[in-house]
Amino acid sequence: MVCDSGGAVDTAAHDRRAHQDICQQHESELYGAYNQLKTGLDQQDALAVAKAATVSTRLFLKANWNPFGSDLLALSEAMGWGICCAHSGTVFGILLTDRQDVHRAWGACSRLVGEDALLGIYQLVPGGIRYV
Repeated sequence: MVCDSGGAVDTAAHDRRAHQDICQQHESELYGAYNQLKTGLDQQDALAVAKAATVSTRLFLKANWNPFGSDLLALSEAMGWGICCAHSGTVFGILLTDRQDVHRAWGACSRLVGEDALLGIYQLVPGGIRYV
């Protein structure tokens, strides 16, 4: 599921220094997430991929504010889902490992963001996890 809060980020002016500092401070955690991601992809383990993405998103939010970021992170962790962010934090993806969770995710995210963000449900890679 995708939550797009809109907005634009000037990539050239984007504060990369904050990202570098956070990455250096949490280097071992990021390497752990990277290894978890590789293992998850190799073993077709969607939950491992979701957990690795969540680590990255949690650290990303330390450097970038988003009106829904912290709440979506808390929701996804409470529900056992994963979360990823893209487009400099204006878009979040809720990573579901069970198709049955789609309706719960839609309801929970709709209540959280209201009409202030665009929601959509997408299967990003048909046929399961694979290297692209």
